[in-house]
Amino acid sequence: MYSNYIKTGILLFCAVFVLQTNAQEGVSVNKRIKFTKEVSPTQAKAQFLQKFNLDENNTFQQTIVNKDRSGMQHEKMQQYYNGIKVEFGTLIVHSKNNTVKNINGEVYNGNGVNLSPTLSPQEAFNKATAFVGAQQYLWSNPAEAAAINYSKPTGELVLLPEMDTYSGMLNLAYKFDIYATQPVSRGEVYVDAQNGNILFNNKIIKHYYNEGREMLNDPANLVSRKEAMGPFVLGSANTRYSGLRGIETRLETSGMYTLNDDGRSVFTRNAQNVPFGGGYINNFAEFTDADNVWTLPGLDDAALDAHWGAMQSYDYWLNVHGRNGIDGNGFSMRSYVHVANPQGGGSWVNAAWNGSVMSYGDGNGSSFQPLTSIDICGHEIGHGITQFANNLVYARESGALNEGYSDIWGAAIEFYAKGNGDDLNPNAETWQIGEDFVSNGIGIRSMSNPNQFGDPDTYEGSNWRPTSATGCPTPNNSNDQCGVHSNSGVLNFWFYLLTQGGSGTNDAFNAFNVTGIGMQKSEEIAYLVLRDYLTPNSTFLDARNAAVDIALSLYGSNSPEAIATQDAFYAVNVGAPYVAQATDGRLVSVSDPEIHCGLNTYSPRVKVENAGVATPITSVDINYSIDGGSTNTFTFNGNIPVGATQDIDLPAITLTKGLHALSFSIVVVNDGNATNNQEGFALRVNEIGTVQDVYDFETISDDLLTYFDGVPQTWSRGTYNQTGSVFATTTLSGNVYATNLNGNYFQNTRSYLVTDCYDLVGVVNPTIQFDMAFDIEENWDYLYVEYSTNGGNDWNVLGSASDANWYNSDRTFASSGNTDCFACIGSQWTGTDATMQQYSYNLAAFNSEPSIVFRFVLVTDAGTNNEGPIIDNLTVTSVLSVGDVENNNAFSIYPNPSNGSFSIKAAKNLGDVSVHIFDINGRNLYSKDVNLTGTVNFDLDNLQSGLYILRVAGEDFVKSTKIIIE
Repeated sequence: MYSNYIKTGILLFCAVFVLQTNAQEGVSVNKRIKFTKEVSPTQAKAQFLQKFNLDENNTFQQTIVNKDRSGMQHEKMQQYYNGIKVEFGTLIVHSKNNTVKNINGEVYNGNGVNLSPTLSPQEAFNKATAFVGAQQYLWSNPAEAAAINYSKPTGELVLLPEMDTYSGMLNLAYKFDIYATQPVSRGEVYVDAQNGNILFNNKIIKHYYNEGREMLNDPANLVSRKEAMGPFVLGSANTRYSGLRGIETRLETSGMYTLNDDGRSVFTRNAQNVPFGGGYINNFAEFTDADNVWTLPGLDDAALDAHWGAMQSYDYWLNVHGRNGIDGNGFSMRSYVHVANPQGGGSWVNAAWNGSVMSYGDGNGSSFQPLTSIDICGHEIGHGITQFANNLVYARESGALNEGYSDIWGAAIEFYAKGNGDDLNPNAETWQIGEDFVSNGIGIRSMSNPNQFGDPDTYEGSNWRPTSATGCPTPNNSNDQCGVHSNSGVLNFWFYLLTQGGSGTNDAFNAFNVTGIGMQKSEEIAYLVLRDYLTPNSTFLDARNAAVDIALSLYGSNSPEAIATQDAFYAVNVGAPYVAQATDGRLVSVSDPEIHCGLNTYSPRVKVENAGVATPITSVDINYSIDGGSTNTFTFNGNIPVGATQDIDLPAITLTKGLHALSFSIVVVNDGNATNNQEGFALRVNEIGTVQDVYDFETISDDLLTYFDGVPQTWSRGTYNQTGSVFATTTLSGNVYATNLNGNYFQNTRSYLVTDCYDLVGVVNPTIQFDMAFDIEENWDYLYVEYSTNGGNDWNVLGSASDANWYNSDRTFASSGNTDCFACIGSQWTGTDATMQQYSYNLAAFNSEPSIVFRFVLVTDAGTNNEGPIIDNLTVTSVLSVGDVENNNAFSIYPNPSNGSFSIKAAKNLGDVSVHIFDINGRNLYSKDVNLTGTVNFDLDNLQSGLYILRVAGEDFVKSTKIIIE
């Protein structure tokens, strides 16, 4: 049947940015701004809030930052209104080198919402359990609940958007995770905090398909890796569906082998036909084998498929996407085989995952065999990936995306594990879901032909299930949550076409012809859409817009990948087809470190691509400006063939210390696409620090770079003078650096204090050290140190809590038992220590780095704000500085400055000493043992002009001082 296709849109062009909302077939819940000129994250967020009328009561707390291989950084933030979490409220900033390219977000306006609950949490809880109406709940079985770190919900007060019409209206609600075991169900139940009405039930247990079920819990798997009782070893397994495969197992002290892969944290157990929801999670049997050549009888061989499938899933995510397990942090994969029907026991045609473990039924013995095939393992784990990536709501279009993504990962992991076909043409069974365990051999869904099983291959086309509030007023089991399993066929067919290609006419009567780009490129684009762009209520149009942005970022305009990505969505009736340009000059990149070390000239290098399809480019005008000043133009004359790139060096620019905004654009004659001609970024110019120098922050020469993300707050240098301070008795001498010299730090901010750059090549045993006292909200806000060796393009955490004289906390959200430290990285300072004491970290591992820079990072949330850290006497020193004492009257140097000939005069007989001279980077240039009695002369006219450190080391003292050679 042919459905009506709704087209709504607003396209607003501005001098600084382009606002994009509903511009294609379908509906978008995401608000988007695409910036065409240089703008910082802070400026971009401010413009976004202003454009969409979000007042100062709205704050955003960073939850995660990802970076893709194009160098694009994606910062995801959670929305709060007056300190109350806005459920599903998400803002994502996409930037490169501190310049924002675009922002998308699912944000809501809380103006006028009653923020005072009428119901108590207990009253709301009673409403929630009455709605579920179960006979038994998981919290009544403490041992089983503890095995998956579940506890009886107490209710979280949130602002819930209206979930039927996408009106944007908010209601104050209590949120409860209700896990029922008789009958089995699980969902996030939202109760109106004013009147007790049930506003929404976000299903956590998810149906695998109409005859079976699958389940997904909240990300609650906090069970640590089980300690091995013996070595894990390579065995062989005669699997039920995939033939002979290598598996990792564990050799127990009994001499038997078990299906436990401790290296991957993959554990496979026997549920012994206990019904789903029963007590098998902590009361199971091990599958065992005597010689590690596994051939299990009857249905037991399904356990070998489950084990191998989980191993392959783990390897796929790690090797293909660089993701360490389901949550990115080594989430253990526990599979339970021989799980019985929760309705009275017996055969169970189901595969389920509850956020902690996977459960597999044995099928019905006829049309369905055990559901442990490789694509089902990948599908179930895929729901966990989605839950941790963006928590796609399991209803309407977002629910269909949720299901579609699990099918995509099932197919991708099957192809990865079995390698059937080639990258551009996987074998046909790759695109069938469940073909191994269904007796007909064709499965239960088809990605290459969704219509085969009555699913749509066209958005709002034949077999499409209604998703609007009119067509499907309330998502529930009877309407498949408004068609999540059927409508997933649209995303499935898009992925199939993107990978393998195809042509035809869709149900909207649009002819299409897509050239496939292969599995490797398709799965990367799909994953980055899921990880970095989608928000909880995203629609097909949101997915399409994200995929187009990603393909352009990774491959450029007019690339086969960009064309295929957009045309594949057009083939399923989401968005317009790609229109290629005969002439298209693309500004690919500018050499743009975040931090440029050294107060000298910066020489930009731009990369220009001929992204057109017909005409060589023979001339390019490159316009560039600094800090909004006058425009400079450099003209390149040469030949850039179609599809080629050209590096063009621009004249050197002299920059002072601090933040600079650089803007670049190109002009090409007859350019058919001007949207890819601009590039801008923020460049921070930094000084080169001197090893051994102590920054006591008393003068302006000790100023450091500071900046922030989120609520505006930078570190300040000066006298700490807050009254009634936690630091009232802290010994402070002179100026310090603090996040607020006169009060507490701000909420919802991430503020940075950046050291100078250092050349550590040849420096003996370098160490960073500083004095610090701190008052940081314990286990909620935190401070840590990062380092970068590539101009701030990439930052890494320096050290861990296990290092001596360093961090005081290794706590994470997981290790807290889901109670605090929501964003903690596991290596940080948190809490209060008002004593000013020295901290240090050995940098010997970096003594081959010619340019390394460090930064202090303070992360705060929407809750309590304390006084923060105070830092003084920052230095990068070498091993020879250990034991320095200020024997200021021990000797003197004259003349100083000198031409290289100078004398050391001892105030008293210092005896035998060692004299060393270091350059500003800590390299030992001169050493001599002398008897320092009276005056000793030195002639070092071979030293170049500059600043040096002279070190005199005696039996019981060490003194360093600066000398200048002219």
